[in-house]
Amino acid sequence: MSSVVIDPGPRGRLRVIVPYEWQRVEKIKTIHDRRWHPEESYWTVLDTEGMLPRLLNLFAGEPVEVHPSLGPVNSVGHRAGQPGRATQELPGHSDVSTTMIYTHVLNRGPAGVRSPVEGL
Repeated sequence: MSSVVIDPGPRGRLRVIVPYEWQRVEKIKTIHDRRWHPEESYWTVLDTEGMLPRLLNLFAGEPVEVHPSLGPVNSVGHRAGQPGRATQELPGHSDVSTTMIYTHVLNRGPAGVRSPVEGL
């Protein structure tokens, strides 16, 4: 099974490359304001707060590759292409609201919460 690829797209959008299988296409069609780019064979969705976790949960259980520039959400539980649902399997993440709080805090960039070991 080929991976779903999520990376930065044009003009405030995320580019989502979905290998053609009708089940995956039906999933991406559930997102409002999606656009199909037939020349390049990819979808784009608005890059709004919460969209990346939504995409990861949409494709839970499937291989997903997220571009590193999309932020530290990768380091929480999306390591090595793990889908968003894998985050909830980590200790302290049994409730989706906890996962969303961690994701929100980490998405604040350099001004966000830093680990005490980062200064060592």
